[in-house]
Amino acid sequence: MSAARSDDAPVPFHHTAEPPSPFARRILLVSPHFPPSTTVGGLRWQKMSQVAAEWGWGTDVVCNDPATLDDTDVARLRDLPPGMRLFGVPHSRAVGLRALDALLRVTRGLRVPARPRGRAVGAAAGAMPDGARAPGGGTPGSVARDEARRLRLSSRELFRNVTSLQWIGGELRWASTATALGSRLLDARHHVVVSSGPPHFAHVAARRIARRARLPHVVDMRDPWLLGERVAVGLASPTYFRVTEQFERRVMDDAALIVCNTELAARAMRAAYPRRADRIVTVMNGSDAEDRPSVARDPRFLVAYTGAIYFDRDPRLLFRASAQVIAELGLTPAEFGLELMGPVDVLSPPVVALAQQEGVEPFVRYHPPGPRSAAARLLASASLLVSLPQDTETAVPSKVFEYATYDAWLLALARRDSATALVLEGSSADVVAPDDVAGIAQVIRRHVLQYRNGERPVAVGADGRFSRRRQAVTLLEHVDRLTAISRES
Repeated sequence: MSAARSDDAPVPFHHTAEPPSPFARRILLVSPHFPPSTTVGGLRWQKMSQVAAEWGWGTDVVCNDPATLDDTDVARLRDLPPGMRLFGVPHSRAVGLRALDALLRVTRGLRVPARPRGRAVGAAAGAMPDGARAPGGGTPGSVARDEARRLRLSSRELFRNVTSLQWIGGELRWASTATALGSRLLDARHHVVVSSGPPHFAHVAARRIARRARLPHVVDMRDPWLLGERVAVGLASPTYFRVTEQFERRVMDDAALIVCNTELAARAMRAAYPRRADRIVTVMNGSDAEDRPSVARDPRFLVAYTGAIYFDRDPRLLFRASAQVIAELGLTPAEFGLELMGPVDVLSPPVVALAQQEGVEPFVRYHPPGPRSAAARLLASASLLVSLPQDTETAVPSKVFEYATYDAWLLALARRDSATALVLEGSSADVVAPDDVAGIAQVIRRHVLQYRNGERPVAVGADGRFSRRRQAVTLLEHVDRLTAISRES
C-alpha cells in the first residue's frame, strides 16, 4: 500500500472526498503514526486535522505504510475530514533487535521468548524487560539519560553503541524515503510542513522537505526527543546521544515553530535552546467531544487501563495495591475486577504472570490490542480508569485526556512535580506516586466504598477543561500567523 508512482505524482493509499470547494491551502504532515495504525500517537493529528479542515486547510500525510504494520484499524479512516490524502512509507524495522534481546538475556538473566520477525520495538524503539522498577526510578529496560551519556570500555557498552547506530540507520532510511515522497507531493497549495513525533526522525524528513521548498517547518513534539529523562537500554550509549544531538539541533535551528505538549516540556526546550525560546509554544493533546459507546456499567467495581505495557508502564504495583484492598474488604471476583487492553512488549512478562505474582489472577483479565471501538467499550464500562506510570515526567500520557471524557474516576500514577500532576491540578482526578502502594490502595478503597454506597462517577473533564478543539485552535492560530508571515517575505 505504499505510495505508487503515476506519471506525475505519488498515488495515496487512502483519500477522502474533496469538499464542494477544494481547499486552496494545504498542510504537508509527516507523521509515521497515523491511521489506520492503531498507535495512540496518531490520534493527535487524526483529530486536529478535523479542525484544520474547518479552518480551510486540506492535509496530505506521509506516514507508515499500513501494509507493513502489525496492527491496523481501518475504522479510524472513517473519522478523517474531507480533502485528506495519505501516502505510505514502509515501516522502519529496527535493526539488530535479536542480538539486543540476546544481550538483555545475558546481562539481566531474563528468560524471554525470541522476538517475532518483523515486530517493531515498543516505545522509542528501545528494549524493555520486566516491569520492576530500577534503583533510582525507571525500570531495568531503561537507563537514566546522564548515565547513558557516560563512556565505558566494556563489551556491553560497545554493543549498545553498535545497536544505536543500527537503529539510527533504520530511522534515517525511513526519513530519506519520506523526504523523497514528500518533496514530490508539494505543489503551490502547500503553505507549511508539519512533523509529529515520536518517532522523532519524522522531524528530520520534514526539515529536509521544508528547506528544499522554502516553506516554514512546524515541529510537533508529542514527547521530548533527547530531553527525556530516560532512554531504552538498547540505545543507552554516548554514540546515540552524539549522533541524534546533531539531528535535533539542526531541526531546532531551522524550525519556524516548535510545539510541545506540556508546559514543563516547553520550559525544558527553552532552557536547552534559548535562542529559539520565542518559537517554542505549548499545545496540549486534549480530549475529544465524541459519542461514547452505549454500554452498561459493569456491575463489578471495574478498574480499567487501555494502552501499551512496557518498560515505563508497569501494572505490578497497581495489582499489589488492589490485593490489599481485596483482602481488607473481602472482595470477590464478582465484586471487583481489573481489565487491561493493549500491546505488551515482547521482553515484558505477561500481564497474567504479573497478576499471579501479586495474588490477584482471579480478578485480572487481559485483552490483546483491538480496535479503538473495543477499547472505548471497555473504558465506558469501568468505574475507575488508571493511567500507568511513565519515566518521562515532562510529558502527559494522551490516555489521561481520553479517560477524562468517560464517566469514571481517574487515578494517575505520577509524581507530584510531573506534567501529568500539573495538568490534573484542580480536577477531581487522584494523582499518586507510582511507587506509593499504600496511596494507590487508599484511592481504590475510597472509590470502592463510594460505589458500594450507590455513588457513581462523572467525567473528570465534563467541564470542557481538556478540550482538544481548544488546543487545535491554538495551534492553527500559530500556523495562520506563521504562513501569513512566510507569504509576505
